[in-house]
Amino acid sequence: MSIGDHGVTVINRYIGSYTDLTYDLRINEVNPFVASLMEREIDDYWRWDAQYNYTYAWNNANLGSTRFTAGIIDLFDADVPVRETGSLDYDAQVHDGRGRRFYVRALWSF
Repeated sequence: MSIGDHGVTVINRYIGSYTDLTYDLRINEVNPFVASLMEREIDDYWRWDAQYNYTYAWNNANLGSTRFTAGIIDLFDADVPVRETGSLDYDAQVHDGRGRRFYVRALWSF
């Protein structure tokens, strides 16, 4: 949504639950403790991102404009679904386990 030089964006990222296709291959290879933690179904996952933009038009038309952005990735610091895989406790091919992150950016267009 934009009003004048200001803009706000909110993004929801949803990954539905799914079956771990490696479960049957791994269940007989791990120790009994790890086997007790393993599950065939990986839970669904919701993540919310938000950002604010401000566009500044320079007084000199030759300089164009600059869009300043500040944002948060994974606004609510959602927990990724657990998948017992060894050193990581989540499916790194599907989920991003880095948690909440902040960023700023300036994009100069001329």
